[in-house]
Amino acid sequence: MCASAAASCSSGAATQSHVLDAMGVSSERARGSVRFSMGAETTEHDVDALIGILSSVVYRLRSEA
Repeated sequence: MCASAAASCSSGAATQSHVLDAMGVSSERARGSVRFSMGAETTEHDVDALIGILSSVVYRLRSEA
C-alpha cells in the first residue's frame, strides 16, 4: 500500500486534485486529503491494519486540536 497527499497524476505539483474539484470538495478539505493506493497483492489484513493505524492517528490529532 502507498499513501500520498498529492493527486496520482500531479507529478510532484502542489495543486489540488481535479477529481476532488469535480466532486465539489472544498479547497480546505482537499488540502487535508490523503490518497491510498492498493495493489493486487494487498490483503484484507493489510487494509485492517491501515484502518487501525489511521484510527489511532486521527484520535491523537483530534485530541491535540
